[in-house]
Formats: sequence, structure tokens, C-alpha cells
Amino acid sequence: MTTEDRDDDWMYGPGTLAARAVLVSRLTSDPRIASARVTCDAAPLQIEGELDDERQFYFRARWGTAALSIAPVGYSPIDAEVRTEHIECSQWMATEDVGEAFTLFAALLALLEVHPRQEVTE
Repeated sequence: MTTEDRDDDWMYGPGTLAARAVLVSRLTSDPRIASARVTCDAAPLQIEGELDDERQFYFRARWGTAALSIAPVGYSPIDAEVRTEHIECSQWMATEDVGEAFTLFAALLALLEVHPRQEVTE
């Protein structure tokens, strides 16, 4: 699990920091997600990280749309070669909306047909 190692209490408050930790923990409990970090807590809510197959992802929710972009290995999730899906969400989302953010993220992973990496045994 990856979290920011900075003292954000003065800016965000302990509620936001606790919600950030819960959201990252829920996301990384999914075997498909190797790491995740909240890079913006609201307007837009943004999460970046890496899938278990080393592809980078970028999640963004704002103005009623949530999007998840997944890049091929070696590319940034903001490059042109990414796969992106969009779904409707609340107009305003923040880190504290842990349940909705997790549900949206899982739905977008399903739309992108992301499956846990299978170990190859011979």
C-alpha cells in the first residue's frame, strides 16, 4: 500500500487523511491493484497507481463523470495509447466518499475487463 508521507493535517484535516487511508486500503485489497495513492482529494478526486501486471492507472471523478485510464506497460496513463472508460457519478466527489469512489473504480475496472494476473505454472 502506498500513502503520502507528508503532514497534510493543516490543509486537509484528519477526516480527509483518514478517508484517504481507508480508500487506498480498500483499493489495494483488490488483488488487481498493486499500489494506489490519492493525488487530489476533491474537485477532482484523483487516484493514481499500478495494477498487478505493472500497468499504470489514473482515476478521475468530477462534474458527474468518473474515468479510469490504464496504460500499457512502460507508458503513462495520460499518454495517447491508453484505454479509458467513463461512467456517470456524483457532481462533486471527495476522498471522504470512500464507498462511492470504490464502487466506481471497481465498475470501471470491470468495463476495462481487468482481471487479476494469473500465475503461470509449468
